[in-house]
Amino acid sequence: MARGMVFELAVPRSVFGSVCGEAVERAVDLGLLEVMPRGDLRVSRVLGLVWPEHEPLIVAAARELYGVWKNEDSEELRLEMHRLAMVGKVENIAAEIGRKLTVNWITKRSGHYSRLYQMQFSERYPKHSTIQSSPV
Repeated sequence: MARGMVFELAVPRSVFGSVCGEAVERAVDLGLLEVMPRGDLRVSRVLGLVWPEHEPLIVAAARELYGVWKNEDSEELRLEMHRLAMVGKVENIAAEIGRKLTVNWITKRSGHYSRLYQMQFSERYPKHSTIQSSPV
């Protein structure tokens, strides 16, 4: 169950299974996983947060979600992909999704979030450029 705690959102069953292993159906049968109306899964937060020390697991989670959600426009889904990519240090995914988030924030005139993100990202990954100007 600790492996599934890397996801804060419900994720597609295929992604959850590839990151968490074969015991997914058993966990669903025991009621340890929340099953959303679309069939997506997440670990119930009632169990408490147990952060795995496993960086490879977080990297796999970031890559799997990116493969499934990379073309989604939902800010919530992009934030989850970006969070995992940053924690797992998957620079290319963090940079791409971060740029999409920044453009969205600039478009929505949420300049504060855009500037905050740009500062934090450039400190962590100086070789990746972010959007330099903002109309805000």
